[in-house]
Amino acid sequence: MSGSEILILIISLVLCGFFLVQWFFPLFSVWPQSRVKFARRAFFLMPLSALIVFIITVTQLASFDVVIDPAYQIFYIILGFAWIYLSLIMVSFFLGLSWKDDIFQLNNKAALPALFGAYLAAGLVYAGANIGDGPGWWCVVVAGGIGMIIFHIINILFHKLTGIIDKITVDRDLSAGIRAGCFFLSCGVILGRASGGDWVSFSQTVIDFWVAWPILPLLVIAVIAEQNFQKNKTTTVGSSILIGVIYLLIAIAVLFILPPFPENPLYSLIQEGFIK
Repeated sequence: MSGSEILILIISLVLCGFFLVQWFFPLFSVWPQSRVKFARRAFFLMPLSALIVFIITVTQLASFDVVIDPAYQIFYIILGFAWIYLSLIMVSFFLGLSWKDDIFQLNNKAALPALFGAYLAAGLVYAGANIGDGPGWWCVVVAGGIGMIIFHIINILFHKLTGIIDKITVDRDLSAGIRAGCFFLSCGVILGRASGGDWVSFSQTVIDFWVAWPILPLLVIAVIAEQNFQKNKTTTVGSSILIGVIYLLIAIAVLFILPPFPENPLYSLIQEGFIK
């Protein structure tokens, strides 16, 4: 590993250490224990789900020099969890949705599905940025960073147009939490796809994000649905799950209609030994 990679690894390990302590310690230290009983399984399931996604990505879909090197695979997995930690801090800052405050301190069950969606969305955007060949870790950070910027812009708009975060944090509306979590996750699917592909240049990476355009009609659908839900005072959890599934099906359908990942012939020549 290069000097910059070792530095990034050290920073990622420190961030992961902070993350693990803040994520798991309250599950066993908060009193009474029944207060977080509802969250315990989810808080173990989220990192496990992200780990599975990361392992598949770095061993099968990442750059040609990563899929054959366990050291680099571990490097990108650790970087991925540091990425999620920073992403959740941004969710707390921009949306006011915090796992420490809303789950552990306030015992707000409505926040759990929303945070679950945000957690997995951040993991999917990062995993998508790892797909394809590139010259280094910074390519992953740039592509994934663009994806996360769009993610936060879209969700800030979603909240400004619907007030859905207030429904979760103030009204403790579980149905709203489910709808928000599914929308977050659907955005993560689309932006994860947009983040993937071979690295060409920064400008080309920005251009390649045009494939994320379906996130805009998805936002329109979600805003209209949310406004209708909020007008209906008898909204059920089942109907919220249904609309959440529709969001996810739209996002999955997008994966099949978009063109293949961008390719750079340069990396094929490198793999074949024509270029060193």
